[in-house]
Amino acid sequence: MQVRRAETVLFLGESHALSYAERVIERDDAPPLVCQPIFLAQAVALSNFTNDREQLNGQVRSALRSARLLVDEPGSPANGDGIFTARTGAWRFVAEMRYAVRPPMLVVCLGSYELFLALRDYPADDFVLPTTRFIHPLARSLQRPLLLDHTNEHGATKYFTERVKPFQIGLQRLRERGFTRLAVISILPPTTDVPTLAHNVNALSGVVSPRVCPEFLYKAALILNALVAQACDAEGAQFLDAWPLLTRDGVARDDVLLADGVHLRDHVIEELLEQLVVPAANRSGGLAAV
Repeated sequence: MQVRRAETVLFLGESHALSYAERVIERDDAPPLVCQPIFLAQAVALSNFTNDREQLNGQVRSALRSARLLVDEPGSPANGDGIFTARTGAWRFVAEMRYAVRPPMLVVCLGSYELFLALRDYPADDFVLPTTRFIHPLARSLQRPLLLDHTNEHGATKYFTERVKPFQIGLQRLRERGFTRLAVISILPPTTDVPTLAHNVNALSGVVSPRVCPEFLYKAALILNALVAQACDAEGAQFLDAWPLLTRDGVARDDVLLADGVHLRDHVIEELLEQLVVPAANRSGGLAAV
């Protein structure tokens, strides 16, 4: 029997992060990667990843504590958290020894919640898709004349930039606390099935939305992903763009999403791990070959 020390990759997010649980990736020239989820019990969006005081969302902090990261025991200042923080050296040593690579790689999984909130809260029924860095073109099948009630490119850029700003601050806070190996998986392409979309939007946004349309959601996903990519570029995080893998002609492939229209099928998770996460782990400085 051979026993090897593996490298850990932590996936932070709600239900999307759970899809990566208990997966082991063998590598020819390096120790295996072991995937562990850090579950957010409540949906956390780009726009509430940090609070008004520019501190990490309470759900994010609680989830990191549950993994014995950001350990702020009683008496320690809330703004003094750091990765493996503890009041005693012994506990800090135990926490650090859990991981062969310290700090472990942290991958933020962006779900669909931000899209549904944008659909609910956007001040118009439509918008001109901005032209900006990192943005993918809108699929031809989703292009149509703008609705009468729409905002221009400037208005759309301003609105979505404000929604991404708390997330960019969150990346700063994570890096300040010692998470120097950060990656972000892009918001996934939504289903184009309107009844399924309506069910998901109404269930997660908390209200019944009369304007459920794939065209709006796809445009929102494109601009949000482009702005998240810019935020990652500014903060030294790796942006893992899943759209080239998951889309065909600009929309989600037929074999990508489960029947719920939100979560990825098992074989697609394996594609993302192999083609995006493993190269990111290698780039970010993991273990040497053993």
